Amino acid sequence: MNVADCLDRHAAGSPAKIAVTDGDRTVTYAALLTASNRLIDALTQLGVRRHDRVGLALDNSLEFVIGHFAVQRMGATVVGINKRHDESTIDYVLKSGQVRALLADPDFLDKIDHLWWDLPQLEWIITTGDRDVYGTYNLGRLLAASTAADGLVDCRDDDLASLFFTAGTTGRPKGVPISHRVRAEIATSLARAYRVTPEDRALAALPMFHTFGCYIGMFLPLYQGGAISVLREWAPKTALAKIASERVTFLAGVPTLFIQILNCPDLLRYDLTSLRTCVVGGAPVPANLIREFEERVAAVVINTYGMTGSMLTAHPYDGPRKYSSIGLPLPVAGLEVRVVDEANRVLPAGEVGEIVFRGPTMSPGFWKLPALTARHYRDGWSHSGDLGKFDEEGFLYLVDRKDDLIITSGFKVYPTETEDVLYSHSAVKECLVIGVPHPVKGQVPRAMIVLKKGAQASASELIEHCRGRLAHYKAPAEVEFVSELPKSDTGKILRRSAR
Repeated sequence: MNVADCLDRHAAGSPAKIAVTDGDRTVTYAALLTASNRLIDALTQLGVRRHDRVGLALDNSLEFVIGHFAVQRMGATVVGINKRHDESTIDYVLKSGQVRALLADPDFLDKIDHLWWDLPQLEWIITTGDRDVYGTYNLGRLLAASTAADGLVDCRDDDLASLFFTAGTTGRPKGVPISHRVRAEIATSLARAYRVTPEDRALAALPMFHTFGCYIGMFLPLYQGGAISVLREWAPKTALAKIASERVTFLAGVPTLFIQILNCPDLLRYDLTSLRTCVVGGAPVPANLIREFEERVAAVVINTYGMTGSMLTAHPYDGPRKYSSIGLPLPVAGLEVRVVDEANRVLPAGEVGEIVFRGPTMSPGFWKLPALTARHYRDGWSHSGDLGKFDEEGFLYLVDRKDDLIITSGFKVYPTETEDVLYSHSAVKECLVIGVPHPVKGQVPRAMIVLKKGAQASASELIEHCRGRLAHYKAPAEVEFVSELPKSDTGKILRRSAR
């Protein structure tokens, strides 16, 4: 098998159909397949072989899509690289991933210029753009000099398709290997859950070096024979303009992306009637956000849950709208999701415990980290580190990270519960709740608040707003107003950085 052979199928069945739009560049499935085969030929001539790891240090672009399909179709492994990481983290990712070849934008080379000498396994660097860079190969010239002979390789089910690194929000990024079989299981199950069809056009808005942006924003629509419009860098107005002008039907993003869309002052100027499905995940999602987005934009919003290398749940497309829920386990044969206590005993509906899972959409562990893998993968079950609960109908609710739990006077406070109430206040644009030391209570909740433009609210008003809807100890003891919250490159709010 080869998860990327979807490109071959669609190029054979619909060769003239548009696959990718990137600015003023538009390519069909046939042209994308040709470019993929040319890159395979170029990489092969350089010396890249099956099972080698090839890094993609690229912005969202047509080049990323070509590189992604070429590397996987030739039986090598894609390594997603965040260009915005600091030098030491990039050095760690390149060494840990044993990256042998690298496709990079020219601006990335400045960041690794003095790292090259210490990367003996990195043999070839291929750059995008028009200018030649000493010691590297130019992608355009390589493609022009290569042949388009079929480069598809039949891989084993457990051959690695990709190696993506976690965002590093809870420490150093950790590599998560994903096989061709797992990627195919994820794509097939999500296509059913999100009802992605060949008629869909997705806005690829999230960074493609991240699993959410790569798997769902870019790969999933192409896996189904649809099209993608590339958004190189997130900007709400640019995104809205693309949705309107290119008649986008599918959008995947983190909660802050949808918050920024709703808070765009020109929102009503854009024709968003084509937008049919929105997938939100990557962080806890305020229930009020989903409700308001569906009301104002008239698209179905699907709250989904997974982690780097695994997808577990999605809210049903039809049926009851449980805005606080992350949905039902995906209908994948062999996938099991449980909520357990500290002794790994399964908890009944309504009780909070750790979310654990096993099945065909599960990664085998962390790349070259056996001790960490042993800690998180026990007796065939992956321990997520997330706290959750099921209701009587089998819907799963994400409560918080185990590490984010606040203990105040012996009582448990789940930050996302308090944040959900804060988001229901009309003046709050974004918020974050953390635990801060207290001499008597041990910890108390502190809320960091970003107000909507032109809105006003006092600390006491927001505290009372929470006390009227929560137990008093769950309400913020302190409120800090800030201009912005710390975020990752994917737009995920970084709780650890705020502590």
